[in-house]
Amino acid sequence: MRKAIILFIISLICIQNSFSQDIHFSQFYNAPLILNPALTGNSSCLLRLGTNYRNQWSSITVPYKTFSFFADCKLNPKFLGRSWIGAGASFYNDVAGDGNLSTTDAALCFSFNMPLSKENKVIMSIGGTVEYMSKKVTLNSFYFDNQWNGSGFDPSISSDESFANGNFNHLDFDIGVLLHGEIHKGFSYHFGSVLNHISSPGEHFNTNGNDLGWKMVAHGGVTAAISPSMIISPKIYFSYQDGAKEALFGANFSKKYATKSKLLFGLWYRWSGDIIGTLGYEFSGLQLMLSYDANLSKLTAATKSFGVIEISLIKTFLCGKKSFFNTQKRIIKNCPSF
Repeated sequence: MRKAIILFIISLICIQNSFSQDIHFSQFYNAPLILNPALTGNSSCLLRLGTNYRNQWSSITVPYKTFSFFADCKLNPKFLGRSWIGAGASFYNDVAGDGNLSTTDAALCFSFNMPLSKENKVIMSIGGTVEYMSKKVTLNSFYFDNQWNGSGFDPSISSDESFANGNFNHLDFDIGVLLHGEIHKGFSYHFGSVLNHISSPGEHFNTNGNDLGWKMVAHGGVTAAISPSMIISPKIYFSYQDGAKEALFGANFSKKYATKSKLLFGLWYRWSGDIIGTLGYEFSGLQLMLSYDANLSKLTAATKSFGVIEISLIKTFLCGKKSFFNTQKRIIKNCPSF
Protein backbone atom coordinates (compact mmCIF):
# COMPACT_ATOMS: atom_id res chain seq x y z
CA MET A 1 0.00 0.00 0.00
CA ARG A 2 2.77 2.40 0.93
CA LYS A 3 4.52 1.71 -2.39
CA ALA A 4 1.29 2.35 -4.31
CA ILE A 5 0.80 5.71 -2.58
CA ILE A 6 4.41 6.74 -3.29
CA LEU A 7 4.07 5.83 -6.97
CA PHE A 8 0.76 7.71 -7.12
CA ILE A 9 2.30 10.88 -5.69
CA ILE A 10 5.31 10.67 -8.02
CA SER A 11 3.02 10.18 -11.01
CA LEU A 12 1.01 13.28 -10.10
CA ILE A 13 4.19 15.34 -9.75
CA CYS A 14 5.55 14.10 -13.08
CA ILE A 15 2.25 14.71 -14.88
CA GLN A 16 1.91 18.23 -13.51
CA ASN A 17 5.48 19.06 -14.54
CA SER A 18 4.84 17.64 -18.00
CA PHE A 19 1.82 19.89 -18.45
CA SER A 20 3.79 23.07 -17.76
CA GLN A 21 7.41 22.25 -18.56
CA ASP A 22 9.29 21.68 -21.83
CA ILE A 23 11.27 18.64 -22.92
CA HIS A 24 14.98 18.66 -22.28
CA PHE A 25 18.01 16.76 -23.54
CA SER A 26 21.24 16.11 -21.68
CA GLN A 27 22.92 16.41 -25.10
CA PHE A 28 21.38 19.84 -25.61
CA TYR A 29 24.25 20.74 -27.94
CA ASN A 30 23.17 17.96 -30.33
CA ALA A 31 19.65 19.37 -30.71
CA PRO A 32 20.64 22.84 -32.00
CA LEU A 33 17.30 23.99 -33.46
CA ILE A 34 15.47 23.10 -30.24
CA LEU A 35 18.17 24.81 -28.19
CA ASN A 36 18.26 28.11 -30.11
CA PRO A 37 16.75 29.06 -33.51
CA ALA A 38 19.78 31.32 -34.07
CA LEU A 39 21.79 28.10 -34.52
CA THR A 40 19.82 27.30 -37.68
CA GLY A 41 22.24 27.07 -40.58
CA ASN A 42 25.18 27.64 -38.24
CA SER A 43 27.41 24.77 -39.28
CA SER A 44 30.65 24.39 -41.15
CA CYS A 45 28.70 22.36 -43.75
CA LEU A 46 25.84 23.43 -46.00
CA LEU A 47 23.36 20.74 -44.95
CA ARG A 48 22.82 18.99 -41.61
CA LEU A 49 20.41 16.28 -40.41
CA GLY A 50 20.05 15.03 -36.86
CA THR A 51 17.92 12.92 -34.54
CA ASN A 52 17.75 12.43 -30.75
CA TYR A 53 16.15 9.81 -28.51
CA ARG A 54 15.80 9.90 -24.71
CA ASN A 55 14.39 7.23 -22.35
CA GLN A 56 13.83 8.50 -18.80
CA TRP A 57 12.52 7.14 -15.47
CA SER A 58 11.75 3.62 -16.72
CA SER A 59 12.22 2.25 -13.19
CA ILE A 60 9.60 4.54 -11.57
CA THR A 61 6.57 4.23 -13.82
CA VAL A 62 5.86 4.22 -17.54
CA PRO A 63 9.08 5.50 -19.20
CA TYR A 64 9.23 9.06 -20.49
CA LYS A 65 10.28 8.71 -24.13
CA THR A 66 11.33 11.65 -26.30
CA PHE A 67 12.19 11.54 -29.99
CA SER A 68 13.28 14.51 -32.12
CA PHE A 69 14.48 15.18 -35.65
CA PHE A 70 15.92 18.28 -37.29
CA ALA A 71 17.24 19.41 -40.66
CA ASP A 72 18.82 22.74 -41.57
CA CYS A 73 20.89 24.35 -44.30
CA LYS A 74 23.00 27.39 -44.95
CA LEU A 75 21.99 29.76 -47.78
CA ASN A 76 24.50 32.41 -48.78
CA PRO A 77 23.45 34.13 -52.02
CA LYS A 78 25.92 36.63 -53.39
CA PHE A 79 23.71 39.69 -52.78
CA LEU A 80 24.02 39.17 -48.99
CA GLY A 81 27.76 39.73 -49.11
CA ARG A 82 29.40 38.10 -46.09
CA SER A 83 26.04 37.48 -44.38
CA TRP A 84 23.96 34.34 -44.80
CA ILE A 85 20.55 32.86 -44.03
CA GLY A 86 19.78 29.67 -42.16
CA ALA A 87 16.61 27.69 -42.82
CA GLY A 88 15.45 24.50 -41.17
CA ALA A 89 12.71 22.44 -39.54
CA SER A 90 12.45 20.45 -36.33
CA PHE A 91 10.04 17.88 -34.96
CA TYR A 92 9.71 16.16 -31.62
CA ASN A 93 7.33 13.80 -29.88
CA ASP A 94 7.33 13.18 -26.14
CA VAL A 95 5.24 10.54 -24.35
CA ALA A 96 5.13 10.80 -20.56
CA GLY A 97 3.65 8.92 -17.64
CA ASP A 98 0.75 6.56 -17.01
CA GLY A 99 -1.68 8.79 -18.90
CA ASN A 100 0.45 8.64 -22.06
CA LEU A 101 0.63 12.41 -22.15
CA SER A 102 1.80 12.98 -25.71
CA THR A 103 3.34 16.24 -26.91
CA THR A 104 3.99 16.69 -30.62
CA ASP A 105 5.74 19.77 -31.94
CA ALA A 106 6.55 20.70 -35.56
CA ALA A 107 8.51 23.91 -36.20
CA LEU A 108 10.03 26.00 -38.96
CA CYS A 109 13.25 27.77 -37.99
CA PHE A 110 15.06 30.70 -39.59
CA SER A 111 18.17 32.73 -38.86
CA PHE A 112 20.01 35.74 -40.22
CA ASN A 113 23.76 35.78 -39.65
CA MET A 114 25.90 38.88 -40.01
CA PRO A 115 29.67 39.20 -39.43
CA LEU A 116 30.54 42.18 -37.23
CA SER A 117 34.25 42.18 -37.94
CA LYS A 118 36.73 41.41 -40.69
CA GLU A 119 37.50 37.76 -41.42
CA ASN A 120 34.34 36.78 -39.50
CA LYS A 121 36.03 36.94 -36.10
CA VAL A 122 32.75 38.13 -34.54
CA ILE A 123 29.35 37.05 -35.91
CA MET A 124 25.86 38.01 -34.71
CA SER A 125 23.00 35.59 -35.43
CA ILE A 126 19.30 36.25 -34.85
CA GLY A 127 16.78 33.43 -35.20
CA GLY A 128 13.09 32.74 -34.91
CA THR A 129 10.79 29.74 -34.73
CA VAL A 130 7.15 29.28 -35.69
CA GLU A 131 5.80 26.06 -34.24
CA TYR A 132 2.60 24.07 -34.07
CA MET A 133 2.15 22.06 -30.87
CA SER A 134 -0.41 19.38 -30.05
CA LYS A 135 -0.99 17.63 -26.72
CA LYS A 136 -3.24 14.74 -25.81
CA VAL A 137 -3.73 12.45 -22.83
CA THR A 138 -5.59 9.22 -22.05
CA LEU A 139 -7.86 10.44 -19.26
CA ASN A 140 -9.22 7.05 -18.20
CA SER A 141 -5.67 5.94 -17.35
CA PHE A 142 -5.50 8.18 -14.27
CA TYR A 143 -6.37 7.37 -10.66
CA PHE A 144 -7.49 10.05 -8.17
CA ASP A 145 -7.47 10.25 -4.40
CA ASN A 146 -11.25 9.88 -3.99
CA GLN A 147 -11.05 6.56 -5.92
CA TRP A 148 -8.94 4.96 -3.16
CA ASN A 149 -11.20 2.46 -1.33
CA GLY A 150 -8.72 1.55 1.40
CA SER A 151 -7.02 -1.31 -0.37
CA GLY A 152 -6.71 -0.10 -3.95
CA PHE A 153 -7.95 2.34 -6.60
CA ASP A 154 -11.48 1.71 -7.88
CA PRO A 155 -11.97 3.21 -11.40
CA SER A 156 -15.75 2.73 -11.10
CA ILE A 157 -15.86 5.56 -8.55
CA SER A 158 -16.47 8.88 -10.29
CA SER A 159 -13.53 11.26 -10.13
CA ASP A 160 -13.78 14.66 -8.42
CA GLU A 161 -11.79 16.12 -11.31
CA SER A 162 -13.55 17.83 -14.22
CA PHE A 163 -11.93 17.48 -17.65
CA ALA A 164 -12.99 19.51 -20.66
CA ASN A 165 -11.24 17.32 -23.24
CA GLY A 166 -8.25 15.06 -23.74
CA ASN A 167 -6.40 17.09 -26.36
CA PHE A 168 -5.61 20.59 -27.57
CA ASN A 169 -3.25 22.36 -29.98
CA HIS A 170 -1.85 25.84 -30.57
CA LEU A 171 0.69 28.00 -32.41
CA ASP A 172 3.77 29.29 -30.62
CA PHE A 173 6.83 31.44 -31.31
CA ASP A 174 10.45 31.56 -30.12
CA ILE A 175 13.26 34.04 -30.70
CA GLY A 176 16.98 33.67 -30.06
CA VAL A 177 20.28 35.52 -30.47
CA LEU A 178 23.81 34.19 -30.73
CA LEU A 179 27.24 35.80 -30.64
CA HIS A 180 30.00 33.59 -31.98
CA GLY A 181 33.33 33.66 -33.70
CA GLU A 182 37.00 32.87 -33.41
CA ILE A 183 39.59 34.62 -31.24
CA HIS A 184 42.50 32.87 -32.92
CA LYS A 185 43.05 29.67 -34.87
CA GLY A 186 42.00 26.71 -32.77
CA PHE A 187 39.92 28.73 -30.28
CA SER A 188 36.29 29.62 -31.02
CA TYR A 189 33.36 30.65 -28.81
CA HIS A 190 29.58 31.04 -28.80
CA PHE A 191 27.13 32.63 -26.35
CA GLY A 192 23.38 32.74 -26.85
CA SER A 193 20.04 33.43 -25.23
CA VAL A 194 16.51 32.37 -26.12
CA LEU A 195 12.96 33.34 -25.23
CA ASN A 196 10.51 30.47 -25.81
CA HIS A 197 6.70 30.56 -25.85
CA ILE A 198 6.38 34.26 -26.62
CA SER A 199 2.62 33.91 -27.18
CA SER A 200 2.11 32.20 -23.77
CA PRO A 201 -0.47 29.78 -25.25
CA GLY A 202 -3.16 28.32 -23.04
CA GLU A 203 -2.76 24.66 -22.10
CA HIS A 204 -5.39 22.83 -20.06
CA PHE A 205 -7.32 19.58 -20.04
CA ASN A 206 -9.75 20.59 -17.28
CA THR A 207 -11.89 23.66 -16.70
CA ASN A 208 -9.03 25.53 -15.01
CA GLY A 209 -7.01 27.61 -17.45
CA ASN A 210 -3.24 27.38 -17.60
CA ASP A 211 -0.90 29.46 -19.75
CA LEU A 212 2.42 28.00 -20.85
CA GLY A 213 4.99 30.27 -19.24
CA TRP A 214 7.90 31.93 -20.97
CA LYS A 215 11.05 29.86 -20.96
CA MET A 216 14.31 31.79 -20.79
CA VAL A 217 17.50 30.03 -21.81
CA ALA A 218 21.14 31.09 -21.67
CA HIS A 219 23.93 28.93 -23.08
CA GLY A 220 27.52 29.23 -24.17
CA GLY A 221 30.81 27.51 -24.64
CA VAL A 222 34.23 27.46 -26.24
CA THR A 223 36.13 25.03 -28.42
CA ALA A 224 39.88 24.88 -27.98
CA ALA A 225 42.64 22.74 -29.44
CA ILE A 226 44.83 21.48 -26.59
CA SER A 227 47.03 19.42 -28.89
CA PRO A 228 47.26 18.68 -32.64
CA SER A 229 44.88 15.74 -32.17
CA MET A 230 42.80 16.70 -29.12
CA ILE A 231 40.00 19.30 -28.80
CA ILE A 232 38.08 20.25 -25.65
CA SER A 233 34.59 21.79 -25.80
CA PRO A 234 33.28 22.98 -22.41
CA LYS A 235 29.70 24.32 -22.40
CA ILE A 236 27.08 25.60 -20.00
CA TYR A 237 23.27 25.64 -20.16
CA PHE A 238 20.72 27.36 -17.93
CA SER A 239 16.95 27.59 -18.28
CA TYR A 240 14.10 29.05 -16.22
CA GLN A 241 10.38 28.41 -16.70
CA ASP A 242 7.54 28.93 -14.24
CA GLY A 243 9.85 28.61 -11.25
CA ALA A 244 11.60 25.51 -12.59
CA LYS A 245 15.35 25.88 -13.11
CA GLU A 246 17.84 23.69 -14.87
CA ALA A 247 21.60 24.16 -14.93
CA LEU A 248 23.93 21.86 -16.83
CA PHE A 249 27.65 22.18 -17.48
CA GLY A 250 30.58 20.06 -18.51
CA ALA A 251 32.86 19.30 -21.44
CA ASN A 252 33.31 16.93 -24.34
CA PHE A 253 36.66 15.90 -25.78
CA SER A 254 37.41 15.01 -29.38
CA LYS A 255 40.38 12.76 -30.13
CA LYS A 256 41.40 12.64 -33.78
CA TYR A 257 42.72 9.29 -35.00
CA ALA A 258 42.62 9.71 -38.77
CA THR A 259 41.64 12.31 -41.34
CA LYS A 260 37.92 11.56 -41.01
CA SER A 261 37.79 9.66 -37.71
CA LYS A 262 37.28 11.00 -34.15
CA LEU A 263 36.58 9.50 -30.74
CA LEU A 264 34.27 11.62 -28.57
CA PHE A 265 33.91 11.44 -24.78
CA GLY A 266 32.94 13.77 -21.96
CA LEU A 267 31.60 14.36 -18.46
CA TRP A 268 28.72 16.65 -17.42
CA TYR A 269 26.86 17.66 -14.26
CA ARG A 270 23.21 18.67 -13.87
CA TRP A 271 22.68 20.88 -10.84
CA SER A 272 19.70 18.78 -9.66
CA GLY A 273 22.10 15.91 -9.03
CA ASP A 274 22.97 14.04 -12.24
CA ILE A 275 26.39 12.96 -13.43
CA ILE A 276 26.33 12.48 -17.20
CA GLY A 277 28.89 10.54 -19.16
CA THR A 278 29.14 10.74 -22.95
CA LEU A 279 30.80 8.52 -25.52
CA GLY A 280 30.68 8.81 -29.27
CA TYR A 281 32.37 8.32 -32.60
CA GLU A 282 32.53 10.45 -35.73
CA PHE A 283 33.46 9.23 -39.17
CA SER A 284 33.18 11.05 -42.49
CA GLY A 285 30.59 13.57 -41.29
CA LEU A 286 28.47 11.02 -39.36
CA GLN A 287 28.42 11.43 -35.57
CA LEU A 288 26.89 8.96 -33.13
CA MET A 289 26.87 9.83 -29.44
CA LEU A 290 25.53 8.03 -26.37
CA SER A 291 25.04 9.52 -22.92
CA TYR A 292 23.97 8.13 -19.57
CA ASP A 293 22.53 10.20 -16.71
CA ALA A 294 23.45 8.70 -13.34
CA ASN A 295 21.06 10.13 -10.75
CA LEU A 296 22.60 11.10 -7.40
CA SER A 297 19.67 13.07 -5.94
CA LYS A 298 17.03 11.98 -3.39
CA LEU A 299 15.10 10.44 -6.30
CA THR A 300 17.64 7.59 -6.29
CA ALA A 301 15.43 5.56 -3.93
CA ALA A 302 12.62 5.58 -6.47
CA THR A 303 14.78 5.12 -9.57
CA LYS A 304 16.68 2.23 -7.94
CA SER A 305 19.84 3.96 -9.22
CA PHE A 306 18.80 3.39 -12.85
CA GLY A 307 19.67 6.38 -15.00
CA VAL A 308 18.64 7.90 -18.31
CA ILE A 309 19.83 6.79 -21.73
CA GLU A 310 20.11 9.28 -24.57
CA ILE A 311 21.25 8.76 -28.16
CA SER A 312 21.99 11.33 -30.87
CA LEU A 313 22.91 10.90 -34.53
CA ILE A 314 24.00 13.79 -36.77
CA LYS A 315 25.05 13.70 -40.40
CA THR A 316 26.52 16.65 -42.32
CA PHE A 317 26.65 17.04 -46.10
CA LEU A 318 28.37 19.27 -48.66
CA CYS A 319 31.15 20.26 -46.29
CA GLY A 320 33.56 20.84 -49.18
CA LYS A 321 31.05 22.79 -51.26
CA LYS A 322 31.40 26.54 -50.95
CA SER A 323 27.76 27.45 -51.66
CA PHE A 324 24.46 26.18 -52.95
CA PHE A 325 24.82 29.04 -55.43
CA ASN A 326 27.38 28.37 -58.16
CA THR A 327 28.37 32.02 -58.44
CA GLN A 328 29.44 32.15 -54.80
CA LYS A 329 33.09 31.16 -54.28
CA ARG A 330 33.74 31.87 -50.63
CA ILE A 331 33.35 29.65 -47.59
CA ILE A 332 31.68 31.06 -44.48
CA LYS A 333 33.83 30.09 -41.51
CA ASN A 334 33.81 30.45 -37.74
CA CYS A 335 30.47 28.77 -37.11
CA PRO A 336 29.94 27.44 -33.57
CA SER A 337 31.44 24.00 -33.09
CA PHE A 338 29.32 21.46 -31.24
